[in-house]
Amino acid sequence: DNYVRALAQTGDGSVMIGTSRGLNKYLDEKITAITDNASLRDDAILSLAPAKDGSLWVGMYSTGLVNWKDGKVLEQATQSSPLYGTQVRALHEDRNGYLWIGTSQGLYRKKGSELKRFGEADGLPRDFILSIHESKSGRIWVGTANGLGYVQGDKAGSLDISGHLSAQDVFGFSEDPDGTLWLATDRAVLRLRNGKISSIGTKNGLPVATIFQIVADTYGNF
Repeated sequence: DNYVRALAQTGDGSVMIGTSRGLNKYLDEKITAITDNASLRDDAILSLAPAKDGSLWVGMYSTGLVNWKDGKVLEQATQSSPLYGTQVRALHEDRNGYLWIGTSQGLYRKKGSELKRFGEADGLPRDFILSIHESKSGRIWVGTANGLGYVQGDKAGSLDISGHLSAQDVFGFSEDPDGTLWLATDRAVLRLRNGKISSIGTKNGLPVATIFQIVADTYGNF
């Protein structure tokens, strides 16, 4: 499909492409549709995350989560899973082997069959998760549709960013070597440094207010 929702490069150099109608693989200048599973073939792919074991986690619009490797589905959310029927919009496997799953109904931490949920009632600003970032300190930062949240250990919290050009949606993250965190939001690029937040918006020269992702190049430019 022309609507590309997610990209991820795997260990063999392949680029996996998530579209609104299934998963594709780009390798050696060829694009191959992945048809091993009905969800991978037909559902909208919203997020991708390579795992340390060489497999690929795939988050989908309506059928939850799939773990795929070498043409085989190793694991899939069943209809009884809390992940099934939610929009899995963000995925990240952290340094300790936990998989963080951002859905439209909360954030989940997964290891094996164990699932722990974090949501608004636990301290996050909202249940609708848009992005996840593991900082150099090990804190898990969580972008939601109503502000910035985080998880440290088993406790969740939030930072109010609404005072900075009325920012709400946090779509993406970038982190500097010194730990400075940059947020791509619906109103500006925000910088979190030493506990203080500042903003770069259209008045500072950005051509648009809404920024979906930040990528730093080898020269340190955005």
